[in-house]
Amino acid sequence: MESQIKIMGHPGPSDADWPLSGFSRFRIGYLRTGNSEFAIVSYWMISAGIIGGLLSAIFGAVDWWIPFNTRAKAVGLWHGIGNVIVVLLFVGS
Repeated sequence: MESQIKIMGHPGPSDADWPLSGFSRFRIGYLRTGNSEFAIVSYWMISAGIIGGLLSAIFGAVDWWIPFNTRAKAVGLWHGIGNVIVVLLFVGS
């Protein structure tokens, strides 16, 4: 199944995973060094993760209108659930 929305030939934005790994690294840097700049960057990574997750939800909602009882529909459901969990974790942070 191919994505219905593309930007410059590629499917919509990826999930919010890259800010999560950046957030974790900068958070660990802050905990190890006490340098407040790590905490500031970590804050902005959380913001980027929330925005990225919301953008992904828009593209995922469009792709969700695919035939029922297909593997693509099941995979899309699990990706959507994972995306909601990650965005909620970012908001909770």
